[in-house]
Amino acid sequence: MTEIDNKINKFKYTLINSFNDLDLVNFYSNLADLKIIETTDEIYGKLDYATNSNYDYLKNCIIIKKNKISDKSLYHELFHMASNATIKNDIKDGFYLFQNKRNFGLGINEGYTEYLTRKYFGKFDNEYVYEFEVIIAKYIEDIIGKNKMESYYLRAQLDSLIDDLSLYSDRDRAILFITDIDFVHYFLDQEDMQNDVLAAVNRINEFIICCRLSKYNLSYLEKNSLLKVKYNMNFFEKFNMIQDEIFIKDIVSKYNKEKIVK
Repeated sequence: MTEIDNKINKFKYTLINSFNDLDLVNFYSNLADLKIIETTDEIYGKLDYATNSNYDYLKNCIIIKKNKISDKSLYHELFHMASNATIKNDIKDGFYLFQNKRNFGLGINEGYTEYLTRKYFGKFDNEYVYEFEVIIAKYIEDIIGKNKMESYYLRAQLDSLIDDLSLYSDRDRAILFITDIDFVHYFLDQEDMQNDVLAAVNRINEFIICCRLSKYNLSYLEKNSLLKVKYNMNFFEKFNMIQDEIFIKDIVSKYNKEKIVK
């Protein structure tokens, strides 16, 4: 048995012991014909220079660079496999959806995939990967609840996640929230897009705070709901303004006015 086989077995038994069997239907189905392709540094296949591994939703195949794969990377890709419900060209993987030319949910999907990888397989080096997305995923799980969030992810039920978020806001705002996470995911590293990214992060914070206002009382919010955003890029430091007290008070005031109108 190879080292990769051993890691797949570890992943399998961790999921069996951690999740409800009803949430592992996609996992069992995909595990049966999962393919792993190792390639060399000189032959990247579908991998670019900076990517050491990737899960192909359509082919149920994990592509890894030989001698470059880390435990964290493999477990991350295996979570993609475990939550993949793709049929033909309709991709449904965790919270990611590509259907009828609709490309939606990649940011929160990568964030929650990485979050689950860390939670169930421990701490790894280079944890800055998807750091923003992981922070958002943690806040969403707090709003939705751990059991529901994990179940929706493993069953590839993005719509159910949006339905639950809509209980604390409304559906249009919940959809914009997921769209904004995608936008930040795609453009976070691009300095020429930083103003647009900042606007999206502001909306993300506003949505999270309003959801928490709906679920918890104000005293809980004041102690627990500031979204602390950190990233390696120097320009990203300006996002610390999101934690400004005036910003929070403005959102609370706006929320209370909308509540009175309703």
